[in-house]
Amino acid sequence: MKRFWPAVLFVIFLMLPAVNAFHFAEWNTPSWFSKYSWKPNPARIVETPPSSCIDSDNGRDYFQQGAVTLDFKKSVDLYGDRCQDSFILIEYLCADNEVQEDPYRCEAGCFKGVCINPQQDDSVFLADELAAQCGSFEFASPRNAYASSDYSEFAALNAIDADANTHWFGNASSAFPKWIVLDLGESRCIDQIDLYFFRSDLPLIASIQASNDAIRWKTVLPEQSFTNSTTLGIVLESTALARYIRVYETSGKRPFGSLSEIRVRSAQAPDITLVEFSVSDAQSIPLPDTALNLYSAQNSLLAQTTTNASGSAILAISDKSSLTLMCKPVEEAHA
Repeated sequence: MKRFWPAVLFVIFLMLPAVNAFHFAEWNTPSWFSKYSWKPNPARIVETPPSSCIDSDNGRDYFQQGAVTLDFKKSVDLYGDRCQDSFILIEYLCADNEVQEDPYRCEAGCFKGVCINPQQDDSVFLADELAAQCGSFEFASPRNAYASSDYSEFAALNAIDADANTHWFGNASSAFPKWIVLDLGESRCIDQIDLYFFRSDLPLIASIQASNDAIRWKTVLPEQSFTNSTTLGIVLESTALARYIRVYETSGKRPFGSLSEIRVRSAQAPDITLVEFSVSDAQSIPLPDTALNLYSAQNSLLAQTTTNASGSAILAISDKSSLTLMCKPVEEAHA
């Protein structure tokens, strides 16, 4: 008996590793653990292909913001065109029923998922007769502002807060050109602007552009070097009709690009209608049903129409260029 218990204890001692292994294998790894925690889900590894791929702008349309929709029947993935930086547009399109990225460098810059159209906006110059009918001119700050990029808290709105000691700075990591757009809220007659710059960024090379749609731009003040922190009473080349003003900067002493404040001298615009068309050969162009004075964007009176017997105003013109006409009822034009 004295030899029996030592032998039993010795056998139990030898069996302990196996018992412990069995114990921990069964206790620490319950049945629900493998089901939910470590087994891969085959459905998540091999994803079901989409049933359809739809591109709202039908492919590579860099001047219209579109979106690609992948339909998985139970869910939908959406990919909207976006600006990677101030010039690179990420255009999404469908290829073999899958979404594909197309990085594209915009010539005039990228904004809100589209390339800025490099085509000039010829509607911003007023014919002399119409410019004379603008309202009373006065200086005021624009109503809104946005920029190609912002640096930290130095946002575009700082340039229209009536405080020249606050500033807009662009992102230093982005290459020139940098730009800031000022929105007047409506199309107005514009003849002068005041600019305030941060002294440390001077000299700064910039031009002034104007637009009525913030897509096509016309230069109203050629590129020049600004060396003074305050430049008042800058007279534009001609009285402009525009809603948007853009300060377009191509280089500066520092890599930011900046504007501390801008004030625009503007007036109520005359009551005119812009009519844009392209003329490839001699043709008749239907116009609104009223007698009109017609002006080209090149400051010349083209013609004066009268309403014909059928009640339509028709202008016959032969020109192989694109024109923008500014139309004003005859009665008001001579008031």
